[in-house]
Amino acid sequence: MAAECSRSDRVGAEAVLVVDDEAGLRRLVRRCLEPEGIEILEAASIAEAREQTRARDVDLVLLDLSLPDGDGLDLCREWTQTDATAPVPIMIMTGAGAGDALRAAYEAGATDFVTKPFEPDVLRYRVRYLLRASYALRALRRSQERLAAAQRIAHLGHWEVAAADGDPVYSEEAARVLGLASAGPLAWRALLQRVADEDRRLVRAFVRSLREGRHPEPVVYRFLRPDGQTRWLLQQARPLGTGRGGVTGTLQDITERKQADERIRYLAYRDVLTGLPNRRLLSDRLRRAVQRAGRNGTRTALLHLDIDRFKTINEGFGHEFGDKLLCLVARRLEGCLRATDTVAREQRPRRPTLSRLGGDEFMIVLDGMAGDASPTEVARRLLGEIARPFDVDGAEVLVSASIGIALFPEDGADESMLVRHADTALAHAKAQGGNCLAFYDERMNSDAAGRLELAGLLHRALATEAFHLVYQPIFDADGRSVRGVEALLRWCHPERGEIEPGRFIPVAEETGLILPLGDWVLRNATRQWRAWLEQGAGAVEVAVNVSARQFQDPGFIDRVKQALVDAEMPAGFLRLELTEGVLMASSPTSREAIAALRDLGVGLSIDDYGTGYSSLGYLRRFPVDTLKIDRSFVRGVPEQAESCGLVGAIVAMAHKMRLQVVAEGVETEAQMRFLRALDCELVQGYLLGRPVAADELSRLLRERLDGSGRPAVIPFRRHLRG
Repeated sequence: MAAECSRSDRVGAEAVLVVDDEAGLRRLVRRCLEPEGIEILEAASIAEAREQTRARDVDLVLLDLSLPDGDGLDLCREWTQTDATAPVPIMIMTGAGAGDALRAAYEAGATDFVTKPFEPDVLRYRVRYLLRASYALRALRRSQERLAAAQRIAHLGHWEVAAADGDPVYSEEAARVLGLASAGPLAWRALLQRVADEDRRLVRAFVRSLREGRHPEPVVYRFLRPDGQTRWLLQQARPLGTGRGGVTGTLQDITERKQADERIRYLAYRDVLTGLPNRRLLSDRLRRAVQRAGRNGTRTALLHLDIDRFKTINEGFGHEFGDKLLCLVARRLEGCLRATDTVAREQRPRRPTLSRLGGDEFMIVLDGMAGDASPTEVARRLLGEIARPFDVDGAEVLVSASIGIALFPEDGADESMLVRHADTALAHAKAQGGNCLAFYDERMNSDAAGRLELAGLLHRALATEAFHLVYQPIFDADGRSVRGVEALLRWCHPERGEIEPGRFIPVAEETGLILPLGDWVLRNATRQWRAWLEQGAGAVEVAVNVSARQFQDPGFIDRVKQALVDAEMPAGFLRLELTEGVLMASSPTSREAIAALRDLGVGLSIDDYGTGYSSLGYLRRFPVDTLKIDRSFVRGVPEQAESCGLVGAIVAMAHKMRLQVVAEGVETEAQMRFLRALDCELVQGYLLGRPVAADELSRLLRERLDGSGRPAVIPFRRHLRG
């Protein structure tokens, strides 16, 4: 009664409420029951009785039917129809000969009666009996409530079939699971109408087993509830054991369990970041594709795609930024792949499988290709899509990708071999500078072995300082005055002879040897500046190439300072040539490094401009003062209109931004005339001067003395416009 508190939850004596308007009778009950350890509560009216039951729990009520503010029968009905008070027994106190009143009291829910005046022993006995019955009844009710609560939590209900050929009757919780308004019967036919089409056969077999008297296996099916929700249900059954063919069973909503299973399956086979198939699912689909191609006489292509220089993005912008970019890359790749890319012979071509292996690596399976089909068009489309700018949190990002391609059956008899060979082809594509595709060739395996061998040779060459520097002069546009020199690294192996920088620099980048190698170049170039000065060749500006990996190294600025100090070289005569990748990795670290270099007075150039992926936005953001136009653009002038337009646009843009321009790879007089007409300040190339050893360059500098006897050498920044 009152607060929904069970007897077991209370501490102390049993509580009996005596409801009677006669004070003497209430005192008599108190004297009779209190010695038994029973707590007596009193109420002289219906209002007081309600107040008492609101205030606390009671275990038994002694109720008089005639009360000053109403009929006790009304109070009896009220309490027996209320969940909180229904289990409490009610003993009616009435006078002799009140048969009709007692009948009405029992109909209202009374448990027992006692006649006034009553014998104390009889009252004590009957009260004790009712209290014991009350405890048992309330314990049973608590057990039922706990069972019902457990069933609600588990979404578990029960049902029964009286005879094998009958229809089930569902409990309240089972009805709730089915979305029915109330407990009761539901014909098998009505149930089947709401079962999903794919699962109806299973449920029919379950019902047939019941009706044939067999023990059916549990069945799991999807059920459309009246509210429109589709739920996964688990239904089980067993015989009642009554001998009449009755059956009982359970019905459980297992939708959450199925969703959890699906989530686990998703995590097992999908990449968490992009939602694409992961390596495990890719392996399965590739294996099936190879098997189908073997049966049908078709081909399967495996494309291994990797974002070029993605590490600089992670290091420069952070991994969260990199993850957002990878998601955009995944969506764009998905958008440009289509079922017709397989050029399949089948009537229903299979859509290509796009998978993320981890990091910035993706794989694409083109399944069921016709014998003469090639994946080249698809690969080029993917590269084109990747090359378009990405918008990441408002920042424009330009990247490129490389693709390695392996074909079944030409390049491998199974999926593992295809994966290895596609990876080998990818490494070859990246070794070409990226932003390209490469098909697997058996010779690539020997190339890979050659790179490993070259890495070992590099280690030994660094230890023995087997490298040397050459210097290529940079002239003004009239070709008369030297404006600076560029230090270039060379490696002459005692047995293999001259090894091209294009071969060993990429290996140094891959292995991390570029860091000690770059430091060696910086130290020796600054020392050579000091040597030229002491030889009377003048104070020439020296340009040194710096890789993105060097620039991101935390100790790089300190090593630049130390090299300047050791050579007693003013910072204004040192120029660092950065790749566009350094601009792309515009992290706080790189911005701080550029600011520190400018504070020192070191000059900054963007080398090979136009071949990377930087935009005007990056040029505006960093205080570089020189652009070096890549030789591939200069080579086409003045004959090719496209090259002329590109070079003219770069020069005009640089001048508008108050940047100086150096044109690389100048080899003809026609190119010189074209560049002079554009007002390009500086040129570099074989027409005016090849890379030479330090001694030969010293002679060149001394030969070009001006009238004052000083070398005609002017640092780049004195030519800045404006």
